[in-house]
Amino acid sequence: MIPVNNFKGIIEQESYSTDNHIIILLLVKPSDNTAHEVIPKFNYFHKKSGQYCNIYPVGYSERITSDYKDVVKIKGVDNKTWEYSDQCFLEFTEEISLRLKSWKYVDDIQVVIFQNILHEDCSKLDFTNYLSIDINYGIEKGYIESFA
Repeated sequence: MIPVNNFKGIIEQESYSTDNHIIILLLVKPSDNTAHEVIPKFNYFHKKSGQYCNIYPVGYSERITSDYKDVVKIKGVDNKTWEYSDQCFLEFTEEISLRLKSWKYVDDIQVVIFQNILHEDCSKLDFTNYLSIDINYGIEKGYIESFA
């Protein structure tokens, strides 16, 4: 789990990658329904993801720039204090919707999964095939048994 709060930060972080892997965008605001169950599991997700994928909790960072005036502090991975901004979160959802034309933010806990593909010694985010999951809807309908 890598707390880089915006899309530019994800692109920068992924540029250091030396292998193909999955990227998971975790879209959960502290104010979301059942967020109180998901956010404390950040450490669990971080430990279980290992080398197979990079998880980015959208809107969260170890230190958000002063551009955002709505920052709240939360407990992040390894007991570090993270900061969260709704403004940053909303900017991110607008930016990602420009790249994923058929994607729509559902205003609830959601994950978006796509690939980072190493091509000619350069890491490239591949949005060709992506999967978006509305977590609470999936649990409610019985498609998902539990988030963890």
